[in-house]
Amino acid sequence: MKFSTIAAALAVAAPALVAAADGQLGFALGDKKPDGTCKDANDWALDFKAITGTGQKIVRTYSANECDTAKNILPEAKKAGYQVVLGIW
Repeated sequence: MKFSTIAAALAVAAPALVAAADGQLGFALGDKKPDGTCKDANDWALDFKAITGTGQKIVRTYSANECDTAKNILPEAKKAGYQVVLGIW
């Protein structure tokens, strides 16, 4: 394996490794409601309200482009004081 490939992989994984070492694993949040419809900004705000007080300030989701997730989650996360890890498939 080339050094550049290893270095790139470490650069991507480093924030997660540091967060895990610090006990900051965060929450995984989906982009859809139980009925299968997409969450809007208000739904994201409710999610952040529900997890407030847990000591975690990191959330992750794996659909940055589906359901306008990035557009809806990022402003609400900022208001609530959370960091977001957006996964892109």
